[in-house]
Amino acid sequence: MKNTLQAKLIYRFYHSAVKAELKRRGFSKNTVKKIEKEHKLIVERAKDIGKSNLLSSYIMGSYFIALNRSTGKSAEENYEIFRDGLYASKLFHKIMGDADSYLDPKRMPARLKWSEDSHKRKYENDWVVDILPGNESYDLGYDYHECGICKLCQDEGCPDLAAYLCRMDYVLADIMHMKLVRTGTIAEGAALCDFRYSKPRDEENSCPSGQLLRFLYNIQMKTNPTDGFYHDTISHHMYLSKMAYSHSESQLPVKLN
Repeated sequence: MKNTLQAKLIYRFYHSAVKAELKRRGFSKNTVKKIEKEHKLIVERAKDIGKSNLLSSYIMGSYFIALNRSTGKSAEENYEIFRDGLYASKLFHKIMGDADSYLDPKRMPARLKWSEDSHKRKYENDWVVDILPGNESYDLGYDYHECGICKLCQDEGCPDLAAYLCRMDYVLADIMHMKLVRTGTIAEGAALCDFRYSKPRDEENSCPSGQLLRFLYNIQMKTNPTDGFYHDTISHHMYLSKMAYSHSESQLPVKLN
């Protein structure tokens, strides 16, 4: 693919966050250089996706492949490095924005045009998507019928890595203070990736146990941000506590969307 200025900026954006995390974990500068060299080679081999709306996701995929080929660690450990680097980056949080900006109805016409264009399949490795306007269950939905990250990982001979980046979608949603519900992904064997985004309900924001877990999570990020198990455990319990609180308040079956 063409290593455009935009592609280079996106790469630098991810690399800056991960470099800081590698330093916190005691990796050498040589590891950083390996990532830079490997990523350049992957981009040179990658099929072009033009000015895709998901160029940042495509570069995230190429970067994660490079990370896995450079650190000597398992895919799970590299996922934790990537995830914790993004969580710890104040710049990343600022640029990602929040639920209000992402779910702004004014963005829907451009999204629908993107969906229409995606079905023309101009670029082999680009995504193909249907956009679903919000309803009583969610604020914005995506049904991805083809995934650029899966295609890139397949081309690079590492299809198993795509599933780790599916998990990253929940990290991004959390950073933007959104709830993501999904029943399956192409990388995990499903026919499509069904994303359903929504703003947290008022009762979720006011959940006492959820507030406590968020407080503990923030403390953990300041004291020991490299504990991946703690991240996953806290995130899981935050979700369960919110659902339990919602159920106790309404006495209705809990819905996941």
